[in-house]
Amino acid sequence: MLSAADVSAAAFVVTSDGRVERNVLGESTIADSAKKVAHEVAMTAVNGVAEIALTEIENRTHVKLEIPPKQESQELSENIKNLVLIEGDIHSENIAVDRDGNGFHISQSGVSAQTDLPVIVLPETKEIFIETSNGREALSIAPHQVISTLVKSGAINILPSDGVRLVENNGALSYIITGERTVNFFNLGKATVPVVTTVSVQTGEIQNVEQPKWLSLFGFLLS
Repeated sequence: MLSAADVSAAAFVVTSDGRVERNVLGESTIADSAKKVAHEVAMTAVNGVAEIALTEIENRTHVKLEIPPKQESQELSENIKNLVLIEGDIHSENIAVDRDGNGFHISQSGVSAQTDLPVIVLPETKEIFIETSNGREALSIAPHQVISTLVKSGAINILPSDGVRLVENNGALSYIITGERTVNFFNLGKATVPVVTTVSVQTGEIQNVEQPKWLSLFGFLLS
């Protein structure tokens, strides 16, 4: 028996072995002593799920389960923020897909990317796809992998909590990372400058960098 504050499990869980479980919130009960509402929570297995598709339509989240040869669709309550949890072999590899305003957050290893595009999860392989105007594209590189690469290269060293967006860019998926870089002026002083980097989701290639012109010209001289 859990209190309402404890009910935080995702609506759907993809287990480490590829099974799908649905979070079922049971009837409310009231404990006479504490006079607090409590809920029974149970995870119910859903067999044969080929994919979980999430779409945001007019501020409402819709989920479609592909269970060949049929489909099952439903609109999720606006109170449900945690949508899909994909379990990794270890806890740090877990991937969470959560509701975020008019879109979704995809999070792993402490880094999340916001997107307004439909999200598709394939339970058997635990892959994530994003629906674009050109069809589905795999999320080949996770948000935390992109950030790690940019930090190691020195392109950025400060990332705001909402600094990663996943967008369609000329028909393909790109990360747009809004961060900052601290520049050391020959040990005379430091300055923090804004840097916006666009990175291909498919290849990890940096497609564009928006930063002050002087940094583009002389950044290699500065640490």
